[in-house]
Amino acid sequence: SNPHAILDSSQHVIAVLVGRASGTFDGAILEATAEFQRHSENLSNNAQFPSGNRPARGQFQAVITGISYGGGQPMPMQSAVPSAYKTAEEELRKSPAMQRLAGFQSRVFETYFPKLHQYYTASLSKLYSHFPTLQRPYESSVMPAAAFNLGPATVCRPHRDSANLSFGLCPITALGNFDPKTGGHIVLEELRLVITFPPGATVLIPSAVITHSNTKIKEGETRYSFTQYAAGALFCYVQNGMQSESQTMKDLAGPSNREQLLRHKEARRERWSQGVDLFPKVSDYHLSSN
Repeated sequence: SNPHAILDSSQHVIAVLVGRASGTFDGAILEATAEFQRHSENLSNNAQFPSGNRPARGQFQAVITGISYGGGQPMPMQSAVPSAYKTAEEELRKSPAMQRLAGFQSRVFETYFPKLHQYYTASLSKLYSHFPTLQRPYESSVMPAAAFNLGPATVCRPHRDSANLSFGLCPITALGNFDPKTGGHIVLEELRLVITFPPGATVLIPSAVITHSNTKIKEGETRYSFTQYAAGALFCYVQNGMQSESQTMKDLAGPSNREQLLRHKEARRERWSQGVDLFPKVSDYHLSSN
């Protein structure tokens, strides 16, 4: 299907409804759906969520993988995977269909938001060089982390992913067997939009600043989703010369560092506006009339 852009009042493209890729990509979607269903059914045999892993976003099994930073972590680290989820996490990471889907998400990110994608690439390349043992889920993608939302009825409550990069984007692909006319829509609250989100379709949204959720699906239907994202703290760590914000503030304490501290605080204040400038305007695209 044809993509649709969502614009802000300044004509910045802030989200894209990519739709569903056609042709040979259908096979990858079908294979990924079958893999999600298999792992969902395996996990459903265990009625309990792993300790500390009941998702705040909805009543569904969510497997997280990749690189995380925050919540008291001293440095960027590999996300810990509960033992109940390890098989699903490993197999979905290694799956050729999922590698292809992850690469597709990253490519459409680069296509529609080239400057922002380059910002991710430049910042995260420095991080990966500094921590060579850290592994992002997919070599085919720029993203450092991913979530496999295994349902069996993945319906998110209204939420913002506040730990993600504030001006970053989150690619989401819906999977499963449900009627998109009656349920599974994505709701973008501040934009007052309720959008049909069929299986196999992908969207790119700024998940840290827009409240988003899904409408319910019918009983007996299944819905899963695959998401890639990046913690905002990772970029801060890189910008601080590979150290935490708290350590940077300690280093800049004292009267001799006053000017440097002021510059640091000013740079933090400007980060949002600089991030917004990475979003394209419609006029930046070379559109064809064909």
